[in-house]
Amino acid sequence: MGFQYLYIFLIVVFLGFSIYFYKELNKERRNNKENKKLLEKSFNFLNGYSQIQHNSENEFAKVVEKFDDPKWFVYRNVRWQWRKGGSVNNPMNEGEVDFLLVHKDLGVVLIEVKGGKGWRYNATKDIWTVKTPNGIEEAPGPYNQLSRNAMGLRNRIQYESNKLGFKNFRPRVNTFVVWANVNSDESKFGFIGYENNTIYADEFLNPEIIEDKIKKQFTLNDYKDDDLVTLFNKILNSNVKGFSLLSYSGKIAGKVEKISEDIFNTYYEITNEKYKKVKIQGIPGSGKTFIATKLAEHEEKHGRKVLFLCYNILLGEKLKTLFEDSSNVTVLIFEEFINKLGVSYSDPVTINGETKPLKELSKIEEIKYIKHSLEDSIVDANEIFDFDTLIIDEAQDFYEGYWEFFTILVENKDAKWVICYDKNQGITHTNWKPPEYLNTPQIVLNTVIRSTKEIAKRYASLYDESIEHFGEIGIEPKLVLLEETNWKYIETKIEKILEDLSVESEELLLKTVLLLPHMKDLDNFSSKVIDTVSVSSVSRFKGLESDIIILVFPTLENLDRNYINDTLALLYVGLSRAKTNLYFLCGKDVQELANWKVI
Repeated sequence: MGFQYLYIFLIVVFLGFSIYFYKELNKERRNNKENKKLLEKSFNFLNGYSQIQHNSENEFAKVVEKFDDPKWFVYRNVRWQWRKGGSVNNPMNEGEVDFLLVHKDLGVVLIEVKGGKGWRYNATKDIWTVKTPNGIEEAPGPYNQLSRNAMGLRNRIQYESNKLGFKNFRPRVNTFVVWANVNSDESKFGFIGYENNTIYADEFLNPEIIEDKIKKQFTLNDYKDDDLVTLFNKILNSNVKGFSLLSYSGKIAGKVEKISEDIFNTYYEITNEKYKKVKIQGIPGSGKTFIATKLAEHEEKHGRKVLFLCYNILLGEKLKTLFEDSSNVTVLIFEEFINKLGVSYSDPVTINGETKPLKELSKIEEIKYIKHSLEDSIVDANEIFDFDTLIIDEAQDFYEGYWEFFTILVENKDAKWVICYDKNQGITHTNWKPPEYLNTPQIVLNTVIRSTKEIAKRYASLYDESIEHFGEIGIEPKLVLLEETNWKYIETKIEKILEDLSVESEELLLKTVLLLPHMKDLDNFSSKVIDTVSVSSVSRFKGLESDIIILVFPTLENLDRNYINDTLALLYVGLSRAKTNLYFLCGKDVQELANWKVI
C-alpha cells in the first residue's frame, strides 16, 4: 500500500515538472521568436541618424569628391547595430562612422575624421587622451574603435547579404583615421603600427596621394561581384543617402578646360592670325565647339563682330545662352539664317504641279530650292549680315549647295572664316568633305577630351579612327542585345537600366539622356520613361553631350531614309554623346553593323 502512494506521488511530481518545463519551453520559444523579430528589426541602419558635420568633415568630403577612380560610392555619417555572429543570445552593439566608402572591385573603407589638436597616445600604457574644457581626459582610441566597428560591419554585411541571396559574401573592410588639423611633421601621437591607416592634414593637398594610400590597404579579393554598391543600398536605410563618384565629368572639368585651352593656343601658334580661312577637323569630343567659342570670345575682345552659325537647334540654343550677354557675337541656326533672307520652311513650294510646304519636300528638292533662293539673296545678305568673322560649327551638316553662297558672302566682307567639322558625322548625306575652294590651313584634332577611354575606343572603332586620349579611365560601355523589336519590350529594358541607376543615385537620372533614331519614336514610350529622363533623337542631340547616354537602335529596317542616309554615321554620333556611362540597346543587325562583340 505504501508503494502505491509513493508511486502516485512520483507521478504527480513528474507531471508537475513536465508542466513547468513545458511552460518554460514555450516561454523560451516565444522569447526566441520575439528576439528574432527584434534582431531583424535592430539590424536596420538607424533611421534618420545625423550629427553635426564639423568643418573638418566637410573639408574631407571635398577631398573624397576629387578621387579619380569612378568606382567609389560614398556614404556620410552612417550608424548601425549588430550582434556578434548574428545570434540573439549575444548583446546588441552599435557602430558609427563619419565616412563609409564602397569600392565596387576592392571592398569597404571606414574613415573617422578627428580634429587632432589635443590628442595624445601613450604607447607604454596603450592609452589615448584628449584635451577637453574639463582638462585632460582618457578617450577611446580611434583606431581600436574603428577596428571594432569594422568587425561589426563584417558581421552585419554577412547577415544581410545572406538574407538578400548573396551567399558567403565577405568583402574587405579597411579603416583610416584622418587628422584634419595635424600635419605629418607635427604629429606627437607616438603610436606605432598605425602609420598606414593614418591620413594627415598636409596630405589633403593631394587627393591622389590619399586615394592611392587607401587602395594600397587592399589585396586582391577572393570574390567577384559587381553588386557591392547595390547590396549596400539595400542594406542601408533609405534615409541614409550615398553619392556616387561615377560621374567623373564634373571632377575633371578643369583638366578638360586646360587641354582645350592648350589646343586653342596651338591654333593661334599655327595660324598666327594671318590666315583668313582655317579648317578645324576633329573627332567627337575633341574640343571643336570649345575652340569655336573661344575664338568667338577672342574676336569680340579685339573689337571684331562674329557671326556664329550651326545647323542643330539644340546646339544653337546652348550657344545662344553662352553668348546672351555679348553684343558682337550673333548666334544663328541655319533656319534662322535663311529666314532673315526671306526663306521659311513653311513657304509653299510648287514642284511638278504639286504645291506643299518646303519642309515636306524631299531633302534633294529642299536643298535645290534653298540654294536657288540663296543665289537670289546674296545682295540682301551683304546688307543684312554685318560681321568680320564667320564661324560655322558642325559644318558637315551644311549641304554642299550652300557653300558657294557662304564663300561669296565672306569674300564680299573680306572676313575671316573658320569652319569646324567631322567628316564622319554627316547623317543625312554621305562622304562629306569641305568644298575644294576651301583650300586653307587645317588643324586636325584627334585627342578625346569628352569621353572616357572605353567609350572613345568604342565609337572610334566604327571608322577605324586613330585617336589619342588624355587618360581618364571609366566603365566599359554596356551592350543590351534586343531579342524583340517591339517598343513595349524595349521599354522594359530601359526601365531596368533606369532602376539600376536610381539605386546608385537619383542624381544620375538627371544626367541621363535617352537617344532614339527618330523623334517620332518618342510616341512609343509611356510617360514613366519620358518623365524620368530627357529624350531626344540622335540628330537633334548632335553637338551636345551628357554624362550617361542610353542609345536605342532596334533594327535597321525601321530607319526613315528620307532623313538618314548614313546609318554608321548615326551610330557614330549617338555613341559619342556619352561622357561617362554608355548603354547601347540594339537588334542583331545593328550589332553586326557596329561590330560590337559580346565579351
